[in-house]
Amino acid sequence: MYDNSTKLFVQNPINRTEVSSTTPGLAYAAGGTLSVYISTAAPTDASSWQYINWLPAPQGALYVVLR
Repeated sequence: MYDNSTKLFVQNPINRTEVSSTTPGLAYAAGGTLSVYISTAAPTDASSWQYINWLPAPQGALYVVLR
């Protein structure tokens, strides 16, 4: 997750700038799929998959690189 104006990683309260297969503690679905929750606001339920797989986004313009 990159800030569009600075082209740098988005600074955020959980210090998560990416989600990858090496990110510890992610919540996978029964079939092995992974959903990533991208939002400026943290999900309210800390035990939900949305909170566990949250990638904080900045206010305003951003860009995401998927590989």
